Amino acid sequence: MQRPIPPDRKKKPFGAHSFLKLAEKRLSLLEAFLERDRTRTIAEMVTKTENRRLFLSLKSSSNIEASLIYTLESHEVTRQYFDEFVDIDWTRSDQWRILKNKGFNSQGKLSEFAEKHGFDLPILRSVITVTMKEKIIENELQIPALTGAFLPIRERLKEINFEQLDVLCHLLRCSPRLLHFQRYSLKMVMMRENYKILIDAKWPRFQNQEMVVGETVTAMRDE
Repeated sequence: MQRPIPPDRKKKPFGAHSFLKLAEKRLSLLEAFLERDRTRTIAEMVTKTENRRLFLSLKSSSNIEASLIYTLESHEVTRQYFDEFVDIDWTRSDQWRILKNKGFNSQGKLSEFAEKHGFDLPILRSVITVTMKEKIIENELQIPALTGAFLPIRERLKEINFEQLDVLCHLLRCSPRLLHFQRYSLKMVMMRENYKILIDAKWPRFQNQEMVVGETVTAMRDE
């Protein structure tokens, strides 16, 4: 018979406090990443993967370069999602708290978007949810691109529920490392723009699956 685990030895839930502590601990890793040019590594990774949809289906945290590509593509997909369904962007500071309401579905168009663009639904849901949390944090603190400083642990945002985002934002405002996060996030903005140009050159913008099929059929007929 398995012995019960004493309360003090049980694994503590990963919440806002844990996330901030880990983010502060990983700042040195982010600093080392920003010190070197990663163009060659990122170009090789993008070249080895057929398209952005396939890349998003891979494990995003294999290394920090992969996390950067995953983040950029997550932002692009989320931007496209909210462009198509503008009425369900609940990341604005005056509206996102409604997500706390049990049973509220902020992602009711995910199935439609996934089918239209050829995404696996669970992967798309994860991509949109994490990026929404990033946008909420940045809107609440009014610091654009702040979450770029969370790159080494970005995927852990999956474990922070929407109720905990208020707590995380409060902790960030009070954190003595907030200026460090801001400084690194500004560096990340410049780096991300350069790499985004590189990635876009390798992977054309994703399109409606029906459009791609139609273009393929037309091209075959022309031949």
